[in-house]
Amino acid sequence: MRIGEVLLKQGILKPAQLQRALAEQRAEGISLEEALIGLGFVTEEMLAQSLALASGLPFFDGAIARSQPAAAALVPEEFARRHRLCPISFEGDVLEVVQANPFDLLAIEQLRQASGRDVQARCAGRTCVDQMIATTYGPPPAEAGPPISESPVPASVDVEPAMAKPAEPEHRARGLDDLGLGRRSATHLKELVSRSQGIIVVTGSCGAGKDTTVQAALSFVQGRAKNVVTIERPAEPDGPAGAFAAAARGLLPQDPDVIVIGDLSSPETADLAVRAALSGVLVFATLDSQDSTEVAARLVEMGIDAPRVASALAGVVSQRLVRVVCSECRQLATYAEGILAKAGLEAADGIRFYRGRGCDRCNGTGFRGRTGVFEVLRVDPDVQELIRNRAGADAIREAALRRGMRTQFDDVLAKALFGTTTFEEVLKTAGTQRGTPRCRV
Repeated sequence: MRIGEVLLKQGILKPAQLQRALAEQRAEGISLEEALIGLGFVTEEMLAQSLALASGLPFFDGAIARSQPAAAALVPEEFARRHRLCPISFEGDVLEVVQANPFDLLAIEQLRQASGRDVQARCAGRTCVDQMIATTYGPPPAEAGPPISESPVPASVDVEPAMAKPAEPEHRARGLDDLGLGRRSATHLKELVSRSQGIIVVTGSCGAGKDTTVQAALSFVQGRAKNVVTIERPAEPDGPAGAFAAAARGLLPQDPDVIVIGDLSSPETADLAVRAALSGVLVFATLDSQDSTEVAARLVEMGIDAPRVASALAGVVSQRLVRVVCSECRQLATYAEGILAKAGLEAADGIRFYRGRGCDRCNGTGFRGRTGVFEVLRVDPDVQELIRNRAGADAIREAALRRGMRTQFDDVLAKALFGTTTFEEVLKTAGTQRGTPRCRV
């Protein structure tokens, strides 16, 4: 997220002030931060506090002091000056640094790999950090190195860049309208993927078609997103620990619009996704889970603060695949009221389900192909508040239903009544769906 957007979102800056500062930046050839401070719209400390809040890092308000020698020994002077960060302390196996740009995640990952230590960052004003660097390392050399945005990654640090690649626009992914979404769910999902930031998680069991949905969503946004990047996991199962997350961190300074991360099951990758979303990136990720309302709790269990999860999570798509009735041998099927009750249904006049009797076209199975059933959970202000307060999945589901969420059960039932799938597939979905409602059909 750019600093102007951060200050606008936090209510510190007004749109007219931002426009004036941008004009000053262009006219004077200075940074936006310098323009904002020079015009008196913000103080340096206020700017640093806003960046800390937006990035989720603690704000450093300590007095200027020399770093602990053990900490300084782990951070080369040239690296500290280039990245505008300074070591503070080294306790146990944790190296603590203070950082002027909390979104320079690449620097933290490089330092973690080079030092072999866990690195924890705090955010401070640029002057505060420059003064700490001077106190720790002495006056700057005659020719200080350029900022990291103008220099290449040091050759000694391996960030596995081959795992990150621009998404290929020529890839012929299925569109969102081809997935089998109901009209309401399709509308909700298109609203989500039209956002400029946040995490959209696609959940379901292994083989539920999650990657297909992600690719369809990606094809929807590629027309408006300028910089879409996909992060691929290394093919070797015993690849270097943290290399996948390291590659993803290395992308953030490149200002991507959209990142496709893939599996979100590791705490390190989940934290990266949250940081990216809070910095203004739209993130697509997948997670093996049967219930959309459990995703927030899963992220909290990974060690991410509930308020950060509430702010970062835009929505969840939960899906499963069901079998499609063969259109060549489809026929009406009736069920006793006791069987219908297993799915929470009550018999009524006009109820009709279908099944295939078996034919040559379907090899006697009665089915030909599969389709998806979906539910789309939008994290609106009501759901955000529940996540912040660590509410359970049932409370989140009730709030989402009040706002019009169509469940997997609703979706598969509609498909069964239209003859797309069978009542047996309805029963399977009802068996995995949390809080299946009683319906009258």
